[in-house]
Amino acid sequence: MVTSTDNLTEQVHIHASNLTLAYGDFIVQKDLDFSIMRGDIFIIMGGSGCGKSTLLRHLIGLSRPARGEILFENVDFCSATELQRKQILLSMGVLFQSGALFSSMTLADNVTLALSLSQTISLNPKEMRELASFKLSLVGLKGFEDYYPYEISGGMRKRAGIARAIALDPRILFFDEPSAGLDPISAKLLDDLILELRNNLGTTIVVVTHELPSIFAIANNSIFLDEETKTIIASGNPNDLLHCSDNEKVRRFLTRGDNPGMDQLSVSHQHPVQPPTTEHNPSMNQS
Repeated sequence: MVTSTDNLTEQVHIHASNLTLAYGDFIVQKDLDFSIMRGDIFIIMGGSGCGKSTLLRHLIGLSRPARGEILFENVDFCSATELQRKQILLSMGVLFQSGALFSSMTLADNVTLALSLSQTISLNPKEMRELASFKLSLVGLKGFEDYYPYEISGGMRKRAGIARAIALDPRILFFDEPSAGLDPISAKLLDDLILELRNNLGTTIVVVTHELPSIFAIANNSIFLDEETKTIIASGNPNDLLHCSDNEKVRRFLTRGDNPGMDQLSVSHQHPVQPPTTEHNPSMNQS
């Protein structure tokens, strides 16, 4: 338990303060205030069109907020020096909704591309290949180094995208709808992988999703964006919000508009939350 302000400050990984997101004069979200703690699996949820992916774009530096600050370990990204921004970006890994793998490159080449573009490491081709194989093994793709994206399943492509995202050992991972387009079994395996990355590597993970089974399975913290009021109307552990939220919109979203049976959903998909460790566990299931 956090017992002092100093300890709390040390644990905050990302903090958004008085944040407004806009495209020109059109406001997408406003007055956003939230903190993402180290080791969180933090869910950005809400209905379609509420601005979830827009917020993600701001968090990863692709868009500039109309107002407010996004602090990474107390450094404001927008007002940071060029060196500070570079360091922040190097601390991130991103998995876009499509996976964004290059179809003309093997899985190993996709991972080594991230390594070759970095100016912070110096590896020869053999060393990069070995590191790429290791990253693929961490996501359950050992032996698939020479496969092309079109030769593997959708779930495996998502895993390969994660391998590329963790190539530079980021402290923060951002996932945009990671289970979109996956069958239920592949989606659950991806949820398991996300939990293993957090538990074994201590990675802070931010996920945009509206998939309820995944939300209940992996999240320990969340915010709910509302399209009508254009701000956050709920925050906290989604399993707690399911039972305790007094906001009708949040309850309807988390119960698919039907309260009966959702207690069973949250229990059946919930994984035991383990504290982060520093050990690596390369034995992960393939999808």
